[in-house]
Amino acid sequence: MTLSFNKVILVGRLTHDPKYYSNTEGKEKVIIRIAVNRDWDNKEGEKEGETLFINCEAWGDRATKINEWFKIGRPILVEGYLAYQKEWTNKEGKIIREMMVKIKNWEFMDNKGKNENNNEIPESAGNCETEETTPEDFDSLVEKVVSE
Repeated sequence: MTLSFNKVILVGRLTHDPKYYSNTEGKEKVIIRIAVNRDWDNKEGEKEGETLFINCEAWGDRATKINEWFKIGRPILVEGYLAYQKEWTNKEGKIIREMMVKIKNWEFMDNKGKNENNNEIPESAGNCETEETTPEDFDSLVEKVVSE
């Protein structure tokens, strides 16, 4: 039996406003890019870091809510899995595959209180309650991430 596990949890800030799409069949999709920082101490004890820019995609109600509640610069926690976004062959003939995170759940990471339409942020947006992940799971994860 082959063991396989594909789960991603990221906390970052949107690098641009969500790109929202709706097709003629009424299916909604949103694409966001988040900046995720990684910091560490080098061998000399000096702080170093890098920023990764990661494309993420959500469908349906998740897409609608992300589009409504998030704008450039706002922090977000996303949980999902890695999938191929696109594939191409470079000048040297090497196949390049670009990955993205397919969002299954998301959570607010701030308390801004209102969206651009001046609507109050719901206590629970109903965005992360699945059989796999509960709001309590995210709370413990966020505490762990913040304390590191």
